[in-house]
Parts: sequence; structure tokens; C-alpha cells
Amino acid sequence: MHRTAYTLQKGETRLDAGLVGFGGVSDFLVTLGATGGVTQRVELGANLAHGAVGVVNVTGKANLLDRRRAGLALSTGLLFGTPRTIWPLPPFVREELGNGRMLIWPTAVTASFPILPWFGVHADLGYRHVAFTGTFTGDAFYSEGAFSTRDLYFAPSVHFYIAERVALVFRAHLSAYAAFYSVVEGEYEVSPGVRAGITSSEWRRMPFSRTASGTGLVEIRLGRTTHLQVGVALGKPIPALSVSVLPAMNLYWRIGGPGHRERRKQPPVP
Repeated sequence: MHRTAYTLQKGETRLDAGLVGFGGVSDFLVTLGATGGVTQRVELGANLAHGAVGVVNVTGKANLLDRRRAGLALSTGLLFGTPRTIWPLPPFVREELGNGRMLIWPTAVTASFPILPWFGVHADLGYRHVAFTGTFTGDAFYSEGAFSTRDLYFAPSVHFYIAERVALVFRAHLSAYAAFYSVVEGEYEVSPGVRAGITSSEWRRMPFSRTASGTGLVEIRLGRTTHLQVGVALGKPIPALSVSVLPAMNLYWRIGGPGHRERRKQPPVP
């Protein structure tokens, strides 16, 4: 998602191509994104790179308030996939985990305050739900499980427009509440006619150090429609990795819309 309260204009299209991403779900790891303004205050988008490997990743945003010094928007998204449809996985992995389902649902209310021509403040109050569920069977066992994380967070950012074509952006992801949940049931055939079973459930708060992250980037407008973002994602932007600093890059184009001819006169807006 593009983390301001403003949407693309009706008829305007944004195309993204990036690697690693800046801490969001829509730009996770690899991005070939397409977002369009369907009305003057509503935009819809999808990550086509994820779709190409069998994962659905779509986003939407609606602007609720657009004033000179304040904006408000509601945004949401959905990432959904099953190992059976993710064709780059090895066949034996797709077969063993084929009944699994992965879901990520982010939603946020975003407020924007363009205080000065060279400075703006934006903030998300959001919730992100991540879940993996499935059943797994073998010759002598059966198991069913669900694993999920829940994150209620505040994410402020500041934008500095330091030149006509250059902007600096700093953003933090600060969790107010984050927890991990798991429920697992399983049975195993000990001997013919004899089966043993187990049920396990766990709830655990996730420490702030495991969920807090930040990003810093510089954006340069290379032409009337072309923008380049280069920066770093800090603090464990991808929890499964042990590294705490990852470089990120994104190139995007804004095409069409009623104001496309005047866009070169405006500072970049990440």
C-alpha cells in the first residue's frame, strides 16, 4: 500500500517494479504492481509478480477526507495462497503441504497532514492478521493445525521534500499489541487398531523487539512520470530472516489522469 491518505486520480495508473519492499504486504519480496484510480477517491491494485507464482495479492484504498492541510483514508488488502498452486515449489512440497492455506489481511486508517510545502506527516493505525491452516496426512498419521499472528500497530512517517525532484521519507512500525496463536491436533497409529492422539494450543505475546521495524528511503523523480525509491528496511522487516538491515528498491510510473501534464511541476509523493 502507498502510505498516505491520498489516492490516485480517476483514470490514473501506477506501475511498480521493486525488490524486497519497504515493510508492507503488497510489496513483499518482489513487486510488479499495477494500481488504478477507479473513482476520484478510490483505488484498487494487485501485485502481478505474486499472481504469476500462484498467490493472490490485492489492495484497495478509499479517501474519506481530502482537505488542504489534512487527509484521511481507509485501506485494506489480501494475500492468499495455497502450496498446491504455488508452482515454483518442488512437487513433493506441494503434495505434502497442498491442503495448507496462507492468508495475510492488513487494514489501516491513514491520516495525512501536509503541514508545509517541504514537510508532511502521515500515520497509520492498523491491524495485520497472518494465518496458516491445513491438514496433513500420511500412511499412519493425521494432523490438523492453525498458526496465526495478530498485530495492532501505529506507524508514523515524515516526508521531507528537500528539492524539486527529491524527497526523504522515514517511517516506523510500532506494535501496540502483537501475539502468536497456534492450535494443533494429531493422531498416530501406534499399532494396528491402536491410535494415540494429542491436542496442543498456545498463545504467546510477541516482544516489541520482534515486531518493531522502520524504513528510510530517498525518492527521486527521474522524469514526468518516472520515480525511483532506494532505501533500507530496518529491524526485522521479514521476521523469518535473521538479518536486521535489508536494502530495498522500487521504480514506479504514474500514467494518465486529469493532472498528468502538471505532475512534473509537483514534488514526488511516495
